[in-house]
Amino acid sequence: MVATSSATKRIAELISAAYSKASKLGHLVGSVSRRAHSSSSDSASRVLVEVLQQAYYDNLNSFDVGNYLVAVDIRTLKAVGLRITSVRRSDIASEIPTPLAVSLGVSPEGLLAPIVVEAVPLLDEDGLPYLAPIEPQSPVVLPADPSLVSRVAGLPEEGVVLGHLHTGASSVASGRIAVRLPLREFFKHLLVIGTTGSGKTTFIKNTVWYLRRNFPEVYVLVVDAAGDYTQVVLPPVRRPGDSQVYGDADELGLRRITVLLPISRDAKSLEYVTRRYVAERISSLARAYYGVDPEVRVEVTSARDTPVARAGVSLGSYGEVELSIVPIALSYQQVGAHLEALPVFSRQAKIFLRHVVDYIEQEEGGVKNFTHLSTAFTSRRRELERNLKIHRSTLDNIERVLNFIASSECVDAYLEGAPVGIPSPELLSESFESPVTVDLDYATTQGLHFLIANLLAYEVLRSLYEWKKSGGAFSRPTIVVLDEAHRFFPSEGTSAEEVEMLADFIARIARLGRARGLGIIFSTHSPKDVHRIVIQLSNTKLIFRSEREYLEMLDVPSEYVRVLELAPDRVALLKSHVIRSGYALLKTAEPLLGHFDTSTLLTLRAAPADF
Repeated sequence: MVATSSATKRIAELISAAYSKASKLGHLVGSVSRRAHSSSSDSASRVLVEVLQQAYYDNLNSFDVGNYLVAVDIRTLKAVGLRITSVRRSDIASEIPTPLAVSLGVSPEGLLAPIVVEAVPLLDEDGLPYLAPIEPQSPVVLPADPSLVSRVAGLPEEGVVLGHLHTGASSVASGRIAVRLPLREFFKHLLVIGTTGSGKTTFIKNTVWYLRRNFPEVYVLVVDAAGDYTQVVLPPVRRPGDSQVYGDADELGLRRITVLLPISRDAKSLEYVTRRYVAERISSLARAYYGVDPEVRVEVTSARDTPVARAGVSLGSYGEVELSIVPIALSYQQVGAHLEALPVFSRQAKIFLRHVVDYIEQEEGGVKNFTHLSTAFTSRRRELERNLKIHRSTLDNIERVLNFIASSECVDAYLEGAPVGIPSPELLSESFESPVTVDLDYATTQGLHFLIANLLAYEVLRSLYEWKKSGGAFSRPTIVVLDEAHRFFPSEGTSAEEVEMLADFIARIARLGRARGLGIIFSTHSPKDVHRIVIQLSNTKLIFRSEREYLEMLDVPSEYVRVLELAPDRVALLKSHVIRSGYALLKTAEPLLGHFDTSTLLTLRAAPADF
């Protein structure tokens, strides 16, 4: 009897201490249920919480599935995170057998039945797993301090802000809890997946903004296949919502960027190309969205013998932006020494290509350009077959590829009296403003064949690979954004051999990148369209609204599938080992950089920005 009395006294003291601590952590909303078991096992744990009616009605979104509560365990006095997995609601009439013949009208008292929330325990206040059952009657609160929720949810404390913690339907803690990804994880590669309009591009632009503002040492290069990323030089037309976790977001738009612009052999001059490009990519947006007729000035100069046009664009009250336009093209003098590295030749052709090129160069006294190489190959084909003993089908492949490349207008171009190639990553990272955007979309709208555009992208990636391979850990950390990644590394192609060659190509780059600070952000609509190696290489996945089939392909847990099928724009599931529970739902901010629907330029003009 004495022992029972002593235990009761001790428990009473612990209850008092638990409620005292809970009152300091947040708003009391209920307690761990006395009517059901709380359990903890090696396979699963659960807690049932009975929520106070007043708290339930006063805090409308706080009890959504996916939201977070904190319990103070009476036994240990530890604050423990809880993630809501289900909510059970009933009328008192459902608890009392009532004949159907008895009519039940509307009754406020009927809604005084217990509100039962089922939750899974997460981490404790020290960030450690909590493996004991939480005592019945333990107080449960809505935490006042966002950092407590971040800690018990196992979110990284440092890194690149991706967005704020979300339930899939509403913001957690009014959008004050940042979801971060440590910078080192970007070098283990990131896959961004979601249907059109779900928020992929907005997320990537916000990430580019955050990297530029907070990690200026990182060099960012965007391979832009959709024409969305030149816009980042412009500020958004209105102050973005959902952006408080990004810190000081007063300086929006990047104001200065570099554009690698594919040009044709018949380009009149770099100034002409630049003025036309700025008119179509920037000035048209400024008129439609800002209501200003921009003033443009262009200065043509050079950086280490690389021609560059610097275009200053005045946007009136919105300030000024600057684009450095660097022309690019495939140049035989630049790629001839590693021609077999271009992922367009068959495997058999790659084996013999160097012998073929060396033979032609010796017989011709050198090769000036792709046209020269293609013509010489055709005229000497019979002697190549006879002297080098190369099979006819292999020569067919080489001839087709050389003829195709030589016939392109974006090959062996000259501008301002100098040959145009692809600038070295070292030059770009040291002498030009990041981010650097390779605008393939603009070139294809001007008539460039998409396969030549892809070759330009592959050559840019190859040069990055060689730069990192030679420079090692001492070269500048680099993140590459591959927009429309399925276009460059598809799951299907003209042949299985082509698909696997491209897969081998990106695998070499990605695996070196882990050790040498070269990260890739792959963006695509569907995991079915991109090669499986891309999914395997990406340690971190960010999944926006998608079809159930695609979610299941990515092994999304069942509790998140329905959420992501119906998710609002800009809401995504982060799948990463740096999240202690493995997953976190987040919502990225409205665009922190220029983000415009160019298809509506003729009809849409946004309201003036409120800055």
